[in-house]
Amino acid sequence: MKTKSIIAISLLVILGFILGFFTAGRLAHNKMQHFREMMLKPNQEKNHIIKRLEIADTQLAEIQPILDSMLPIMQELRKIHNSQMDSTRNIMFEKIKPQLTAVQLKKVERMQQRPTFRPSERNRRQSK
Repeated sequence: MKTKSIIAISLLVILGFILGFFTAGRLAHNKMQHFREMMLKPNQEKNHIIKRLEIADTQLAEIQPILDSMLPIMQELRKIHNSQMDSTRNIMFEKIKPQLTAVQLKKVERMQQRPTFRPSERNRRQSK
């Protein structure tokens, strides 16, 4: 009877660890996705900065024009950076393709078709 209890408790601990691990990963992913989407919309990013810094109404009149002028510039810089990263990544893959196997080439093609680190095209269109 004692061994059954120990096994049951051990299994519950392992199950709890696994569930906690995946739940924490999902929560972190959702939080990062929220910030990625926010960075595509200057108004949301401005509201986030104002809320996070606890900007008083007296400060808002002076700070808002600065944010309104700088956030679109930052958004444009992100687009430029992303296009530069994409072209550099494509050059890298073109250089390493001759050394890859057929299976690895298929994986490269899938990676190039659908980058996992950026919002999908549909999400980008919805955010505009």
